[in-house]
Amino acid sequence: MHFLYNIGIRLYKLAIVLASPFNLKAKQWLEGRKQVWAKLAAWRKANEGDVIWVHAASLGEFEQGRPLIEKIKSDYPQKKIVLTFFSPSGYEVRKNYSVPDLILYLPLDTPQNVAKWLFLLKPEKVFFVKYEYWANYFFEIKKQNIPLYVVSGIFREDQRFFKGSAFWRSVLESVHFFFLQNKKSGKLLSSIGLSNYEVCGDTRYDRVVDIKTKSKEIDLAANFTSSGTTIVAGSSYREEEGVLQRLMGEVRELKLIIAPHHIDEGRISEIVRMFEKYHPTRYSAGSLGAGSRVLVIDNMGMLSSLYRYGQIAVIGGGFGKGIHNTLEAAVYGMPVVFGKKHEKFDEAVQLVNTGAAVAARDLSDLECVLRTLLEDEQKRMEMGQRADELVKSNTGAVSAIFERIDFQ
Repeated sequence: MHFLYNIGIRLYKLAIVLASPFNLKAKQWLEGRKQVWAKLAAWRKANEGDVIWVHAASLGEFEQGRPLIEKIKSDYPQKKIVLTFFSPSGYEVRKNYSVPDLILYLPLDTPQNVAKWLFLLKPEKVFFVKYEYWANYFFEIKKQNIPLYVVSGIFREDQRFFKGSAFWRSVLESVHFFFLQNKKSGKLLSSIGLSNYEVCGDTRYDRVVDIKTKSKEIDLAANFTSSGTTIVAGSSYREEEGVLQRLMGEVRELKLIIAPHHIDEGRISEIVRMFEKYHPTRYSAGSLGAGSRVLVIDNMGMLSSLYRYGQIAVIGGGFGKGIHNTLEAAVYGMPVVFGKKHEKFDEAVQLVNTGAAVAARDLSDLECVLRTLLEDEQKRMEMGQRADELVKSNTGAVSAIFERIDFQ
């Protein structure tokens, strides 16, 4: 099986190479890795001492690992932190993040790359966030007796680890300790004989609480929402926006803050045209247009602070590949609504189960749910209270990690 795995890794790279002339992410994936070895060697030559390596597959996993990174740097500033990404979606957005000492793409999981990486980096501890179990990295890390931790880990019954594969079970056996999001994941590890875990929750709860604490007033948004009822559409797509367009025509006091998932000029212009009769204002304009009922966010990095100005949050992606971040909205104690594709996101499932969120079956159901919430202020308040309670009850994962691990 290990032999087939290594062939699969090389075939994966071949597919990326073939796709790169036609796909921007594939091109970034290849280009970004060309200078990894030179950058790592030069940095390590200039930086002696203890290194902690944190790996995040992409942007979502980075947000889960971020509270850990920042606490390590705060409590142990002498430690060097190296952050790696597998996907351009994470690296290209966060390559200038200032807390780690070095940020790189992770070299492909071949035996040769792994040996070279660990020889140059020489990490004292390794943290993988939530996903990605690279067999060659995991085997060699264990062989070299380097403690490997999985942070905010989560498992499902349909994963290959639990289908009788000795190879994939051995990958998990390479992990020194798992910090898990929920009890179900712990039971799955126990079912294959692993007991080296603790259920301590999702570090993203710590992250969103920190974001809320540090959030600053956005004057334009505050002025925009000074009257009426506001829905904040976060990481939205055309599906959610179409429903919101219909509601705008029915509810005269309704206002929208739309922060689309893609903010290229084409998408922003499309949204402006879609809501033309409601006098949309682009955030970059700097001031509100006369009679504007729609505020279109045309830059990145603001969404987590914008939720505070709404009474209802609509999260995009649930009618596509999967929903985006729901906790950034829930932390403000507001009802959260999204599409049906949310089952793989434990925090979204918890929000639904506690009555803090609704997962709409289809676009017609989404419209119905939103209309009900717009009409029933008491229901909005009750759902918001449940969201607030859920977030507060799930914070503390980073503290649990620090209680168990000796960083000295």
